[in-house]
Amino acid sequence: MGTEEDVFRVIVKMEQAGEEIKNVFYYFGDDGTPNAEDLADLIIDPLLQALDNIQSVDIDHTEVFVENLMDPEEDFHVEPATSAGQVTGDIMPKFVAWSYKLNVRTRVTKAGGKRIGGVPELWIVDGVADPTKASDLATAGGYLALQLEAPTGETYTPIVCRVTGTLSTGYTVTHINIIDSATCNGVSTQNTRKS
Repeated sequence: MGTEEDVFRVIVKMEQAGEEIKNVFYYFGDDGTPNAEDLADLIIDPLLQALDNIQSVDIDHTEVFVENLMDPEEDFHVEPATSAGQVTGDIMPKFVAWSYKLNVRTRVTKAGGKRIGGVPELWIVDGVADPTKASDLATAGGYLALQLEAPTGETYTPIVCRVTGTLSTGYTVTHINIIDSATCNGVSTQNTRKS
C-alpha cells in the first residue's frame, strides 16, 4: 500500500494485428492510501473506456500494469484488460496514432505528449483527422488529464515527470508537473512524432 504523495507508473498494453503497443502514464497519488490495485481499476474504467471510442475495433487492450515507484516491490498490480476499440472499418498502420499534447501547470517541465494507436481509417480525410470527429478526440483528451478518484476517496492526478533508476537500484522521480489538459494535435506518424 502506498502513502500520500506517491507516484505511480501505469503501462497499458494493447494489441494490433498481433503486435503489442504500450502506453505509459504517470499519476500522483493523494488523499487516503493510494495503491496500485485501485488505480488499475480506475484506468480500465473510465480511461480505457474513453480511448475505446476513438480506436478501431482492431485494437484490443490486454493488460494494465501499475507500480508505485516509491515502493515498487510491494505495491504493484497487474490487471487483465478486456476492452477494445469501438470504431468499425479498417485500421491505419501501427505507426499512425492520435497525437495529444499534455498541457502542464508550470514550467518545471515542458508539455508532455501521448500517442494513442488504433486510428480508424474512416476518421482520416486527406491525411488529417476528420474535422467532424474533433469533439470525440477532445473528449478522449479530457480523460488523459482527468483526476481519477477511487470509491474510498484516494485521488490520482495525471502528471508529467522524470524517472531515473531501475527496480533493483530504486527509482528517483523529479520534475513532477500536473497535467491540466490534453489537446489533440490530430494524427501523427513515426516520422512526424518527434517534430
